[in-house]
Amino acid sequence: MVIKKNINLMKLIVKPVLIVMAFCICYCANAQISDSLYADWPARIKPVNPHSLSEKEKRLLVDSGYLIKDKFNKELDLLAEQLLKEADNSSDVKFKISNTLFAAHFKARTDMATAIRNFKTAARYCGDKEAYSPQLLETYFTIALIYNEDNMNDSAISYCFKVVDLARKLNDKKNLFNCYKLICDIYMVLGFYDKANHYNDITLGMLEKSDKSSEYVERKIFKMRCFKNLAAAKSNLNYADSAVQIANTIFLETRKDSMYYYSSVYLVLGQLNYEKGNYRKALDYYDSSMMKEYVTKARYFGGPWMQQFYKSICLIWFGNYKGVNRLLDSIPGTSYNLRRLIYEALYKRSAAVKNWRAAYSYYQDFIHNMEMMKVSESGNLLAEAMQQNTITEKQMQITALENSNLLKEKAQVRLVTGAVVTGMILLMAIVILTALYRNAQTKRYSERQLLTAELYRMEAAIHDERQLQLDNIAAQRKKIAEDMHDEVSSGMAAFRFYIIDLKSKAVQKETISILSELEAEAQVLYQQARDFMKNLNASKPADSYNVYDLAEQLSGKFSNERLLVIRNNIDRKGVEQYFTGPMHYELYLVIKETVANSIKHAGATLVDIAIYFKNHTCFFSINDNGKGFNVAAASNGLGLKSIANRIQTINGDIKVRSNNSGTVVEGFFPV
Repeated sequence: MVIKKNINLMKLIVKPVLIVMAFCICYCANAQISDSLYADWPARIKPVNPHSLSEKEKRLLVDSGYLIKDKFNKELDLLAEQLLKEADNSSDVKFKISNTLFAAHFKARTDMATAIRNFKTAARYCGDKEAYSPQLLETYFTIALIYNEDNMNDSAISYCFKVVDLARKLNDKKNLFNCYKLICDIYMVLGFYDKANHYNDITLGMLEKSDKSSEYVERKIFKMRCFKNLAAAKSNLNYADSAVQIANTIFLETRKDSMYYYSSVYLVLGQLNYEKGNYRKALDYYDSSMMKEYVTKARYFGGPWMQQFYKSICLIWFGNYKGVNRLLDSIPGTSYNLRRLIYEALYKRSAAVKNWRAAYSYYQDFIHNMEMMKVSESGNLLAEAMQQNTITEKQMQITALENSNLLKEKAQVRLVTGAVVTGMILLMAIVILTALYRNAQTKRYSERQLLTAELYRMEAAIHDERQLQLDNIAAQRKKIAEDMHDEVSSGMAAFRFYIIDLKSKAVQKETISILSELEAEAQVLYQQARDFMKNLNASKPADSYNVYDLAEQLSGKFSNERLLVIRNNIDRKGVEQYFTGPMHYELYLVIKETVANSIKHAGATLVDIAIYFKNHTCFFSINDNGKGFNVAAASNGLGLKSIANRIQTINGDIKVRSNNSGTVVEGFFPV
């Protein structure tokens, strides 16, 4: 009777627990999305049941998140986190890699640092197994692209060479070629023109010379730019001659699309002659690069704004200052190199005509932009080092936390195992030896309690010891950080004064010259370190015009109006990634003027604004449901001409269609 009663009691307790566990498992397995997100999703990829998503549907939703508004990012982030958790709990390596990569690609649109960690986790899952080498190559290449986008050039180069080694092993020529192109671009930005030229030669060797494909011509133009920069950096005319020879070979090409590259070639030739001081010849080349038949078909480096910029600098040397102020206004405040070139030409021209007051003022602006350019370059390097240090610290914290959790899990397993074993022993003693071993039962029960208490004490001691270690490490890091802060500035200042002292005692001019250069470099490093520590957390000034902000303001203002609704369908990430200041400025005014026309003249009740990107091209459209107008009759007016000129300024094209059911203004330009 006692045995039967105990069995019934166990059934009564275990059955509800199993039901609750089953419900929790089913609820967690069947992920769901909100009705508002389901309604906003494009019809072609909508899940069958928004309240029960399959694994394939979850991946598709996360991977296609860029198609919907940013307000749903938090909900998609939860789906991405679920993919990561399922990958972590799975024993299927292929499943773990696939889920992690889907989540990482989503994170790359919202949180770069988290995306990097996810991609590295996917790489760890791939390991050294040959079957997962293609996924590992994709992961490494994506990490390199993210680091390059964040201006973390050293890390980007490091992962590029990992891609190179793996692509060679897999004989993946496409990824190998694209990786070499990325390496070329990074070295060009860093100013390592010799290395950029070396790896560009490798890409040229991978292409069919007899084919003379578009890619081949573009790599030849890149080589021209390398030679142009080397000629300026090393004051070596041989490099300039090599660049001219490449230009001549491109001009001699008889392919149908040859003129697509003439604008870029003429621009580089203009820069070569400008740096030689041949301003008249440079001006002729800039004019050639701006010829309409070249600019409208250009496929490579350069564009109307860049050509106009260098042309304006040339005109300064001939005393023509027209448009200089407007040009300066169009350049972002952080484009120190472009501003430096303008002020350099202004102060040298003013000095040449003996206008010393103006020359001094322009010289001050020139020096300011030169110093800011150097501070910005060094700041990027310091920021990268600091970010790498932060990532390392976070990884150490994660590892410590994982170790702590592992110890806790082991302790819990030991506790549960001991409890189960002891319980079975006690149960057997109760059933078989109820009368004979009551004293033994009490003794064993006491022993179980003592063992449990000891296990809990051990667990608490381990936790306390781990916490103490973490506190000690944190204190050491804080002390090191304070010491570095206290010592760097004073050490660099002392080093500079030591150089000054040596220079005052030096006799030979060569020694004095070298010490002067060291003094200048020490002063720059000292100022850079101080400015960086002071301005590290300073916010970056925003551009005056922002297309996305305009559309959001319009949409918010008219969202609840009965007479007019303006809808915003803009790829915000693309706008933030690709748009330059001039692009923001011109398209901002086009959208503003078009919407104003829809409100004032067309009597529209609905306006749709859309911007999306494809193949390095921005496509835009502004549609309304107004009464329309005669496009042919209005084409001679200032309104349409002004809109067309603005888009042509950024090397684009625009079309206007209108009828009784509404007006469509659409166009495109390269980014």
